[in-house]
Amino acid sequence: SGQPPPPCGALRPAEPRAAASWGDAPDMQPDVWLAYTVAMWESGEGGARDDALSRLRGYLRERGGPLGPADPRSATERCLAASGWVHLGEWTLASAAPAAGEASLLEHFRRAAELDPASCAAWHNLAMVHFDHVRCTCWRSEDELGEHHRHHPDPGATDTEERVVAALECLFRCISLRPSSSPTGHTQQDILTLLTLAFEHGETEGAAAALSRGLADTPAETWLAVVPQVIARLGSESERVRTFVLSLLSTLAERHPQGLVYPLTVAATSPLRAQATGAAHVLAHLRRGRDVLVEQAQLVAAELVQAS
Repeated sequence: SGQPPPPCGALRPAEPRAAASWGDAPDMQPDVWLAYTVAMWESGEGGARDDALSRLRGYLRERGGPLGPADPRSATERCLAASGWVHLGEWTLASAAPAAGEASLLEHFRRAAELDPASCAAWHNLAMVHFDHVRCTCWRSEDELGEHHRHHPDPGATDTEERVVAALECLFRCISLRPSSSPTGHTQQDILTLLTLAFEHGETEGAAAALSRGLADTPAETWLAVVPQVIARLGSESERVRTFVLSLLSTLAERHPQGLVYPLTVAATSPLRAQATGAAHVLAHLRRGRDVLVEQAQLVAAELVQAS
């Protein structure tokens, strides 16, 4: 009381370098320290991002090691470390640092998934590293590959198939972990990425097996938002892709008949023979217990076609 107010300069927040490393702040709660470091990165001012990266790497060296047989860290500490690894991978990508090689990114996100198997962000980012590898490999044109590669097996084909399987497994894991309150856009992005892999690479044995396993473990409701994209692939030239699509649509039709019966009825009239045949097959499966529903949908579809 009676004291003059402090000068305006004294009211400024502390400089970001106030706790330059984890070792310099032994009394700070790990979650507070990590939040402060994330805020440094997000401020994006001057060298703040470089400082944040340096701080985070130091923290992970001390607290982000792999799981051991008798790991002394609590579940909360492991989750914080996993979050740190996710941030490190994302920041490394964003900063276009020399260390942004694929191997280091895989290591960052794999460590995050190991420390916190329930981390959607870890599985999503890990899937996208695999997905980007597959797309970059497959985007090579025949001209770039050259005459020799056109007539000889690509030695990277096996690696590509393994990466497709890894991406599918990570995406299924991420989708299954998304809470019901998660923004629809995030989940749908993962589903569309998964479908892209399924349609483009589902003809391989490994990918087909991964799709079958994932489909069995994923709630049917997951696919309702992408029914048009799935139905469009009923005419796929790949038998394994068609098998996946028919299995998915049959499961959906059984559990959500009202949501499938009309688009399937329309698809059954498609000029594409394979698509029409596939849709008719799923409708026949649906008729077993819901014949009236199918008849009504066919009547409505016929009236709409006549009216148009």
